[in-house]
Amino acid sequence: MLRLSFKIIAGEQASNDGATCSLDLRQRVADALAGGMTVRAAALRFGISAATAVRIGQRERSGRGLAPAKMRGHVKPMLRGAAADEVHRRLAAKPDWMVRALAADLGSEHQRNR
Repeated sequence: MLRLSFKIIAGEQASNDGATCSLDLRQRVADALAGGMTVRAAALRFGISAATAVRIGQRERSGRGLAPAKMRGHVKPMLRGAAADEVHRRLAAKPDWMVRALAADLGSEHQRNR
């Protein structure tokens, strides 16, 4: 707390090392910006960068909400089609499969079908 206070008095930005801001902090920044506070003043007050304050204000004005976005996009499943169906069938028949045992079983069947 003392370090943060010193940084604000010195006019520097507090670092959050790339961590996402809490929804509560985002809401307080958006409320301050909507109340007429400048972006730089809000950034100093809440210990975030001016760029982050700008993005929070833009998200609020655009109506996209203040909740953080997902960190990754959609990831396609590695197994699709018949291969995925076979794995699902085996897991339904024996739900306590270990990954290595399932892989070995699938590999041995693949060798038999060659």
